[in-house]
Amino acid sequence: MMLGDWEDISPPRDSTTLNVLRADPAHPLDFRIGRDARGRFAFQLDAPGGVSEADGIESPAGMDIVLDDVGDSVGRLTLLLHDREDFAIFRVLCGDLLEATRALAPGEASRAVNILLGRLGQWQEVLARRRQGRLSRNEEMGLVGELLFLRDVLSPRLGIAPAVTAWRGPYGEEQDFAIAGAIIEVKTHGSTSDSWIFVSSEDQLDTSSTAIFVCHQCVAASDGGMPGENLDEIVAELIAATAHLSAAHIRLRTGLEAAGWIEGVGYNEGWHLHGRSFYSVGDGFPRIVRADLRPGVARVRYQISLADCQPFRVEEAALYAGGMP
Repeated sequence: MMLGDWEDISPPRDSTTLNVLRADPAHPLDFRIGRDARGRFAFQLDAPGGVSEADGIESPAGMDIVLDDVGDSVGRLTLLLHDREDFAIFRVLCGDLLEATRALAPGEASRAVNILLGRLGQWQEVLARRRQGRLSRNEEMGLVGELLFLRDVLSPRLGIAPAVTAWRGPYGEEQDFAIAGAIIEVKTHGSTSDSWIFVSSEDQLDTSSTAIFVCHQCVAASDGGMPGENLDEIVAELIAATAHLSAAHIRLRTGLEAAGWIEGVGYNEGWHLHGRSFYSVGDGFPRIVRADLRPGVARVRYQISLADCQPFRVEEAALYAGGMP
């Protein structure tokens, strides 16, 4: 992938053109990266049949979506970044767009436009959250919990790349991780005295389509007695572990951005894992599902007693019984 060469592209002298390079020679579609005469970064794709699907689409914060007719029924979609300070997130976004279209055939540029527009809609929310500033302490603790689960539970069993691919929570999905045969919801609390698990919807623990497990974790802030890791240290370790794996690296950076982590903000509070337990969601498990609701009732949020979950406690190996090695 040539996204790392982006900053080396010289701006053109002609204010009406872009200086561009192929974004990734191994990609089936001719995505291009470039600079305009003002030095702004651009990401570009030509699509036979035009790009009318993008008419009226709202540009992500800090960017422009530029549509052009370049002749012979070919349309051009260009993403143009306004502020160089946002280049790091822009590069992650464009890397995500490349990965989302990598399985397409060379002649499917028009389909790629639709995929890009869908992904840009998701990134709208990511960029809006990014401008809100740092994570709250509870959000920070929740992200620490998900990354500890990814690093310490899934990665040793599956490998770092499949573990990163399994991470779904930042993208607005109901559960945090999906592996073959099972979905896993990670609930992380800040003390052993917290006896409740909070559930965010009637679909989060609905097993009608696949098996669901709850991973309950207790983490404690370091108090000088027991060493801990801060969020930035955990992130740095995972970034280093995926540095040689292009797709996993992009996926990880995308997930971190979507979760609200911003490089350089500084998350210095140390955390250490106090306990981890697993529960299989099935018949009799304390929960509310969509089938329980009366017409007109939706978006249910509730809490369940951890004590009442104990009969459903299982060993970690149960997570992989549905087909994982």
